[in-house]
Order: sequence, then C-alpha cells, then structure tokens
Amino acid sequence: MSEVVASLLFFLAFYAHYRKRNKFDKKLFHYLTISIGFMIATEAFFIFDIQTYDITRILVPYLKAISFYILYKALVEYNLEKPYSLLFKELKESEEKYRLIVDNTSDLVFLIDLEGNFLFMNKGIEKHTGFRESEIVGKNIRDFLSPKSYHEAMNRIQLRLKGLVELPKYEVEIISKNKEIIIFELNTSPIYNNGKLESILIVARDVSERKRNEEKINNLNETIKILNKILRHDILNDLTLLLNIVDSCKDGDEVMKKRVFSTINKSVSLIERMRELEQAVTSGDGLRQCKVIDFVDLVTRHHPEVEFTIKGDCTIMADDALISVIENLVSNAIMHGKTKKINAILKDQEKYCEIRIADYGIGIPNHIKDKIFEEGFSYGESKSSGLGLFIVKKVIERYGGEIRVEDNKPKGSVFIIKLKKN
Repeated sequence: MSEVVASLLFFLAFYAHYRKRNKFDKKLFHYLTISIGFMIATEAFFIFDIQTYDITRILVPYLKAISFYILYKALVEYNLEKPYSLLFKELKESEEKYRLIVDNTSDLVFLIDLEGNFLFMNKGIEKHTGFRESEIVGKNIRDFLSPKSYHEAMNRIQLRLKGLVELPKYEVEIISKNKEIIIFELNTSPIYNNGKLESILIVARDVSERKRNEEKINNLNETIKILNKILRHDILNDLTLLLNIVDSCKDGDEVMKKRVFSTINKSVSLIERMRELEQAVTSGDGLRQCKVIDFVDLVTRHHPEVEFTIKGDCTIMADDALISVIENLVSNAIMHGKTKKINAILKDQEKYCEIRIADYGIGIPNHIKDKIFEEGFSYGESKSSGLGLFIVKKVIERYGGEIRVEDNKPKGSVFIIKLKKN
C-alpha cells in the first residue's frame, strides 16, 4: 500500500513540476524530470509485485541510485558548476530585463563605495564619455572628475555617513576620454546593508546642452540690457546736442542747420542699427566676421569737424554694437578731451585684433583711469549720464575681449581694445 501512495506522490510531483516547467531553467527541468521518472519506475516494480525476481532485486537499487545521482546533478553539481545560472528561469529573466533597462536608459547609472570606487556602471557611459564600462569599474572617481567636482562628491559621501538621507541634486564635471568637460546632474541614493551605509547609487544626467542654452539666454539678456542703455545714452546725447544747437541757431545760419540735420540723421541711423542688432540677437545669429575699418569709416562720417587718420585693418567676430563702441570713444574724445584730431590704428595680430583710438586732447587724469568704465561714473564739464564707457566695456566683454586706457604721446589719451579674430 505504501508503494501506491509513494507512486501517487511522485505522479503529483511530476504533474506539478510539468505545469511549472516555464519557471525552471531548461536543463534543470530535464534533470528533475528524469530523476522523478526513475523514482516512479522504482515504485512500479513493487506495485506489480515483481520484486521476487532476481533481476528486480538487482535493478531497483540501481534505479534509485541513478535517480539520486541525477537529482544530485540537478540540485548540487549543476549549480556549483554554473554559479551565475539562477535556479529559476523567472528570476534570471527578471535580472536580464532590468539590466537591459539600465543599459538602455539615456542616463548614467552607477554604484560607488564609500571611498569613491566604481562598483557598477551601465553601458551608457561609453556614449557620453568615450570610456568603456570595463575602463571605469574598479577605478576611483578622482580619475574622471575635475578636482572641484571630486571634493564636492566626497563631501556628499561624508554627509551621508553623518546620517543625512535627503540631499539635493548637484552638478559635477566629468572629464571625457578626449579631455572634454561634460556637466552631469547627479541624483544620489544611499544603499544600506544591515542598517549600515554600504554604497551610493547614482543616476547622472548629461546637462551640458542645457547649461549652454542657459548661458545663451543670459548672454541675450545681457545684450538686451546693453541695447537699452545704448539707446538711452546715445540718443539722449544727440537730442541734448540738438537742443543746444537749435537754441543757439540764428535765422539763415546754414552751418547750424546742417549740424541739426546731421545730428537728426545720426540719431535715426542709430535707432535703425539698434533695431537690426536686436533682430540679429533674438534670431540667434550671434556674432559674425566684421571688418573693423567699415565701422570706423561709418563713425567718422558723423564728425566732419575732426581730423581722422585711419591705419591698417583687421577682421573680428562682432556685431553692430561695435559701432556704438567706436562712436562713444570718438564722442568722449571730442566732448571731454576737446580734441580736433583722432588716430585709429588697427593692428592684425596672430589671434587678436588690436584697435587703438588715440586723441590729442587734454587727456584723462591718472586717478580716474580705473573708474571711467564704471556704471554712472562721469567726468569733465558736461553733465553726461556716465554710461558711455560702461556700455563700451560691456560690449567688449560680450565679444570676449578687453579694453584699457593709457596716456597718448605727446598728449591726450589712447583707448586700446583687444578682440578675438575667430
């Protein structure tokens, strides 16, 4: 009777095993099926009462031995020989599925220990930095981060060790294989083992493009501010001059009339240039290659009362705001320096273009040379707003250049501008 019960149990085991076949590794399923089959065959000999035969007495122990050997292969040797092969197929497929998701995400996913050593890295790292996964795992973050970012990352780990769980996102600079700096935004999560902080899981997103766009927006905002100041300052100066001329103008004074019309045309021209510049800035066209002599020529036409000498030429990256730069320097030399002669020397150097605007007026006192580019600073007899040279400096800085003032020989002042050629 016990043999019948045992056989039924083995049949039930086989049935349950067969129904769950999709849950098992294929090779493991075959091993277990054969083992159960041999156990059923062994019990069958007893059920049919053929154990009295000598051949039965010989076969039954061998069948049991074979069954247990196959079971050993399935449960012990098979898993020892292949430690990375999971017992159940469902778990193995789950691991492969999540690994596939991690490897195909657009973000970087990596795990570091508390000393900053990489324990795991998804394959997206190669797309972003050029490094393969094998080139990073086992290395320290100091080998891939800028010094500033490395110290920030290690400080974050120390904060984690002190028990801070919630930390805001932060940005780091990762140095790519070709030595380019890529900015990533990091979101970190602590990993604990038995209540003890063991490692840090990090999801990093490339925000380099976003940072570049933010910089462009900031530059556009700065340019718009400069445009407004140029319009307020330059046109106000022209209108003030116009009022003074009209006030002193006599009937039939043709010279004064010409100056009035010249000033009006200059103001109209300035408004048109600023409109064109605003359109260029908002369209995203940015800087373009410009011949400096074209801008200088345009400004000199508005000042026939001054003797101009222009030498040389060079091409730079600029826009129409450069006209306001030259106009302000020339106007300052005439208004404050009381000059009747201006030299414009354009030097084409290897990487830069040097523009020298020299006058032969009364010059600029040494004690204010460092202040004349400050917003609101004014000097001389006129009641100017003090924006002219501040605007000049802002425009030059926007071009990535620099400006300074020195004494001219034998007298007067010279403004020296250095601008990039490319």
